[in-house]
Amino acid sequence: MNNNGVLEGTYSYPILSGDDIDISDATRQNFLGDILGNVYTWAPKYTSDSQSDADWDKQYRTIYVCNQVLDGVLTSQDGTEAEKQRIYAEALVHRAYAYRTTRPPHQPIWAFRCSPHQIYLPNLTEPLSPMFISRY
Repeated sequence: MNNNGVLEGTYSYPILSGDDIDISDATRQNFLGDILGNVYTWAPKYTSDSQSDADWDKQYRTIYVCNQVLDGVLTSQDGTEAEKQRIYAEALVHRAYAYRTTRPPHQPIWAFRCSPHQIYLPNLTEPLSPMFISRY
């Protein structure tokens, strides 16, 4: 749980899609590019089928690492029971935060996929490779 490169980072989508952000300068709007521009305007899809979604990918890498920790820390050979419980709790918090940050800000947290156009969050509770997780 000490890997800052995986567990801590900046995520632009929640900031750019907030209703208190105003980017009215055309030069700055163009600087956003297509993906961040889609986030800023609350487009139904942020990325095309051929683009990677960096925020989505980073969050599911975090979820993967947390699931690895949750899967093995309580039965590990080293550490006291209190240390194992603390690390387990930290992994739960980091995973919950990753799920919360992954959700598009203007959509429900847990949505059942009702149509091919609806975004949903795969709820992973075991360490499955994040490379198979698709946003759409």
